[in-house]
Amino acid sequence: MKKIISIFLAVLLTAALVSCSAGNTDTAETTAPQSALDLDLSRLSSTMVYSEVYNMVTSPDSYKGEKIRIKGTFVVGTDYDGSDYYACVIQDATACCQQGMMFKVKDTYTYPDDFPAVDGEILVTGVFDYFVDENNFQVICLNDCDIETVNA
Repeated sequence: MKKIISIFLAVLLTAALVSCSAGNTDTAETTAPQSALDLDLSRLSSTMVYSEVYNMVTSPDSYKGEKIRIKGTFVVGTDYDGSDYYACVIQDATACCQQGMMFKVKDTYTYPDDFPAVDGEILVTGVFDYFVDENNFQVICLNDCDIETVNA
């Protein structure tokens, strides 16, 4: 029985590695050169992105300061003090679970003029960081971001 489980796990791991290396190449063209990124989540499958964002939440020091690109749904929320905040929400493959990443845009962007429609697909590139909010929750975010609308 242990041998069957070991073989099953080996096949599953191999399939995951092949899926990860193949990635999802259906992305928007961007102005940032690929070499300038430390991690491009926009090219991975939704399951791999969901897993990587989970890793960011649980081990944020491993990603701090890295330039990261993500693709997901654009949402706007209101903070406790009434100010707007922006996030990119990433669904997993079955669309049952989601991870969100807050982002702060460069000073050259003005909401709503320079932003996509709420619930539209967006590509965000920025520098990973995290902080503890006023309720003592750890929040991951991308700072100094460029944003793009993904053409459907």
